[in-house]
Amino acid sequence: MRRLPLARAHEVLRGWIGSRAIRFFGSGTQALAAAILDAHRRRGIEAPEVIIPAYGCPDLIAACVFAGVRPVPVDTYADAWGYDLSELKAAVTGRTVAILAVNLCGIGDQAAEVGKIAREYDIFLIQDSAQFLPVEAQPAWVGDYVVFSFGRGKPLNLLGGGALLMPSERFEATRTLAVELDGRTRLRRALMASAAAALAFNVVTARPFYGGMAALPGLGVGQTRYSPLARIVEDADLLPRRFAAALPGFQDQSGYEASRWLPVLEGWSSLGITALRVAGSDQSPAGPLLRLPLLAADTEQRDRIVRILGEAGLGASAFYAEPINRIAGIPSQVAGLARFIHAERLAGRLFTLPTHTAVGRAEVERADRVLRTRLNA
Repeated sequence: MRRLPLARAHEVLRGWIGSRAIRFFGSGTQALAAAILDAHRRRGIEAPEVIIPAYGCPDLIAACVFAGVRPVPVDTYADAWGYDLSELKAAVTGRTVAILAVNLCGIGDQAAEVGKIAREYDIFLIQDSAQFLPVEAQPAWVGDYVVFSFGRGKPLNLLGGGALLMPSERFEATRTLAVELDGRTRLRRALMASAAAALAFNVVTARPFYGGMAALPGLGVGQTRYSPLARIVEDADLLPRRFAAALPGFQDQSGYEASRWLPVLEGWSSLGITALRVAGSDQSPAGPLLRLPLLAADTEQRDRIVRILGEAGLGASAFYAEPINRIAGIPSQVAGLARFIHAERLAGRLFTLPTHTAVGRAEVERADRVLRTRLNA
């Protein structure tokens, strides 16, 4: 993958971010932790709290713990994506410094509604866009902070790294939140950033390799487990140059196309399968979908669908199969919380289908044929 000169990279970035500022970190989780740390610093509240959805990636917890804030999960809707807004309001206290609005697979993040609540209580809104990267220049963001991830399996796969979009006046204020990359880490990143490394990962995680690779140790493909965050590392050189070089190609062709599944989705409604939507919104997603999230009739059917399509090499996934407080390894302060009934129902019904370029008409028709045959058997 080519790298732009740093000055040219900054020009490309300015055209994309508009009046905001951007910093690059070792991962999306690090970028999220930096946002939470800055929100905490700006509020200066003792025993601070950040509200997160009760369904999602355990890295949300890791970022909060690293930043020294208490994560406060709030239940979701049972059959749609987003917070139960009445429960969200009830969770806000005098110690709340921020609310996370998480974009799941690219379908949306409920930011407009959550942003109104954040403004009402004078707290910060952090948009977690780790699973979504818009293709348009200077997209409109509601959040005070916006987090991106460029790790494996993310929309723009640079095999690692993340970024934090913030108000321009916060750029200097966030300079002390991270340490600079050391020489050894720079070398490792440079090797991982090679086109060969990116191509290798994209090949082995595409159909028909995904099912086999998910079972191999070390890659972490298809796995969900809690991993503590150890430090925040800033990359002000290599990563911004690589991102700026890759961005125009992503904007021209993201590599994800969920519309291939549309011809079969209407027919699947008779099987009890429906598309996951953002709560309170009938609008189509604003950009490419990282995966296509669907809801089965119940957990038993969801598990059958994932097994059937997995055996056929079609890459279905249960995604996060548990609410966030029941993911293995989660700290006791979250694991010991009461049940989140709606998040449990969502976790039990949700499955996703691949939308990458290896999925064509033949794969979609095969999935349709296999499901209709075996679910009705």
